[in-house]
Amino acid sequence: MTDNRNKKRLLPSEKRRRRRIVMLNRTLFGIVCLLLLAFITYTIHLVLGFIFPDKPAEYVISGNEVTTEASQADSANTAASGSNTNGTSLHQDTETDVFNDEPAAHASGEAMNNSNGTTAASTDDISLDYPYSLYHSKTICLDAGHGGSDTGAHDSKGSNESDQNLTMVLTLKEELEKYHFNVVLTRSTDEFVSLQERCSIANNASADLLISIHRNSFPQDSTICGVEAWVCSTKPAKDTAIAQKIINSLEKVYITGNRGVRYGARDIDDGEGEDYIINKASNMPSLLLEMGYMSNSEDNLLFDVYMKEYCQAIARGLADYCLNNK
Repeated sequence: MTDNRNKKRLLPSEKRRRRRIVMLNRTLFGIVCLLLLAFITYTIHLVLGFIFPDKPAEYVISGNEVTTEASQADSANTAASGSNTNGTSLHQDTETDVFNDEPAAHASGEAMNNSNGTTAASTDDISLDYPYSLYHSKTICLDAGHGGSDTGAHDSKGSNESDQNLTMVLTLKEELEKYHFNVVLTRSTDEFVSLQERCSIANNASADLLISIHRNSFPQDSTICGVEAWVCSTKPAKDTAIAQKIINSLEKVYITGNRGVRYGARDIDDGEGEDYIINKASNMPSLLLEMGYMSNSEDNLLFDVYMKEYCQAIARGLADYCLNNK
């Protein structure tokens, strides 16, 4: 038999002390595990934030880098409003000059005639100064240029213009609907739609405005950059005013250059020739908006960073136009 007489017998107080030590050790171990888990979670968050960064509105371009200093943004906006990258004076009308023009009918349609309303928009981001009924009565047709087998221009990374056009149109639709505009799309997927069919969609919807979104390209000279809008060669005052309002709104976000409102269509000599079909065959005010050059790296970077802000600026510009032209 085993002799247990020499085993030390623990006093009750000693047992309690040992149990407290065990419980304390378990508690400390649990705390350490929680801290370790929090550290791992924070590290993963930082890594994902670095790989998939957000697009803050304060980004500005300095050379080939993006910075977030507010002072640089102010300087960049001031420079952009004064001259383009070639040092020439930018075309920019004041709101007073733009909206003093008498409205003119485009083709057979009379559009953008607004009605008064008293119910305010309910979206948190939208000012209560924008009456619900004013915008709810307006239909805007958005056209994402190219699509399907027609991929449009390409950038140096192989991105297609048609994909970027569609992404921007879908985002712009969301922003316009915050103001309660009715929005019609000529395409919502990557599909080919003929130019005549695009105009028919807008005409059949009795749209008040047709906006065709594109990206520009000139591979022969990658320094050419900036945003421009094309309207009918007859220079309709209403189309011009809306196009200028949109470009001025985009300039407040930040663009490399304001190339202004142009008339007709670009011909092979880079001049102005016949009208684009999207403007020629539509029965309402219309414009083709070129959102920077895919052949210019700075325009591409700005588009990637500011695309949503551009859509917000366009929506706000159209809302302001309607409010000032009731």
